[in-house]
Amino acid sequence: MLEEGLLPKQIWVRLIDDHDIAIGFRLAPIVYYAHEWHLAKSRVVDASFPALNV
Repeated sequence: MLEEGLLPKQIWVRLIDDHDIAIGFRLAPIVYYAHEWHLAKSRVVDASFPALNV
């Protein structure tokens, strides 16, 4: 869902509507996970530039 560009609240709504998962209204875990996912994705280094693989 993150790769689709959904925001945390949109993920929360989809989990409830499409998957019948009730996680309450606490978005903090989803927001934290989305933040960490975006950080990890931004840390991916292009392998075609070995000098940047530090």
